Amino acid sequence: RRAASIDRVTAGRFVLGLARGDRPAETGLFGAGPAADAFRTISRMNGEVFEGRFPTLLPLPAHQTGLPLIAVGQFGLTVPELRNLCQGLFLATDANVHRRARHIRTEWPDALLLSVIRLKLDPDPDTPVISEAGNAIRCGINSLIAHLQSLSEAGIDHIALNLRLERRPVHEIFAELAEHSIRHYQMVASCGARPA
Repeated sequence: RRAASIDRVTAGRFVLGLARGDRPAETGLFGAGPAADAFRTISRMNGEVFEGRFPTLLPLPAHQTGLPLIAVGQFGLTVPELRNLCQGLFLATDANVHRRARHIRTEWPDALLLSVIRLKLDPDPDTPVISEAGNAIRCGINSLIAHLQSLSEAGIDHIALNLRLERRPVHEIFAELAEHSIRHYQMVASCGARPA
């Protein structure tokens, strides 16, 4: 009911992400079998709800065939299995993300691939990408734009930037991102290329 409400309020722009737990202690509680079964059930029920098999659901969602589902992790399922259950995957941005994204694209070309970067934006625009603990990176704006482009070329469609680790004032970070990325995207759009 809550998801249907959000879907209606956002005029169909809502995407539901489902995870089985991001900590080893949590994922160990579920194991591959029960988590996979639970994801299959949620996927099936998502379609049934929106096909009208549950007529008491109000408000009616904007989507008529079910909310777009994104799997956060693979639930112990293969890429072909996930392809039949959801619209995409949320990938951890670690050292293997490029390889995983390219592999998934070979088996599931139309998947929506999403990820997040825990970012520390260095004031020096040319600071290279430096990996830090917890899948975080520290880099300058020029290196960030190149890194985002490489993720896009690997097949990732959407990247969220997590700034919780940032010590600089957030309005400075937003201003720097806006100034440099807007110029980059305008240049890419004028060339007809796909932006990062």
